[in-house]
Amino acid sequence: MVTEHDPLGRITLDAYLIARHSALNKLLPDGRAWERAAVQLLSGPGLDSRQTAGLTTLFGSKGASGCEHEIDGAARGWKGRLIVEAKAKVSGINKADIALFGLKTFDHYRGQLPCSANEPWWRLMISATRVGDPLRRLCAAEGIILCDPAFLPIPLLLHIAGRPIADQFLDEMKLSEIVRLGEPACEPMCKRWRLDPDGQLVLGARGYRSPDIEDLLWLQEELTGDVLDLYDTYRPGRLERRIEQLMSRLELTTAYG
Repeated sequence: MVTEHDPLGRITLDAYLIARHSALNKLLPDGRAWERAAVQLLSGPGLDSRQTAGLTTLFGSKGASGCEHEIDGAARGWKGRLIVEAKAKVSGINKADIALFGLKTFDHYRGQLPCSANEPWWRLMISATRVGDPLRRLCAAEGIILCDPAFLPIPLLLHIAGRPIADQFLDEMKLSEIVRLGEPACEPMCKRWRLDPDGQLVLGARGYRSPDIEDLLWLQEELTGDVLDLYDTYRPGRLERRIEQLMSRLELTTAYG
């Protein structure tokens, strides 16, 4: 299990677990309850304040355009900022959901320059239902970290790949490739959009070739199976116990329609 010292890995694991619970039990949570649950996940060392759903500013600041954008949740601290979009839709998320989330967060990022260019901002899309491959590709290309019930989130897999004994239990080639291909998908916004010496915003993302994204999705699927098999073998019941703790703490057990 990831530690409190890796909030991105821990938060995305918990998001995956509550989404997986909903999917396995064929229960769709109420949308507002899902948003509240997502916000409650944004805690731990390095994140000392949170913003709840419904606000149209980001910690009191508007976007560069002055347009109001509703944010489902956010957290900030010395680790950086996490901005969350939480969706619980029967039809699942769509391209418009991803595009709108990207637009809102980029407008807020521009609105807080130059400070935002010197602070990691990560964007998380948490879906209670499975997300199809085309939209998984889009999230990876846009640097939006996706958490859905189907696959372990990429930040968690990067955390696992960085453990000293990971190659004793998992395929070394898969581990090295998930690091190479997974890191660009999890880059904070300040690495994707940088300020040049003249103070102009420039695109700094490494980007993906289409085959790289296909390989990344394949690795995510493969390592999800491998890691879950390891839990079943060496830590049976541990993920299930964590789900029970989360469901109780987040009060999702009574939030299903």
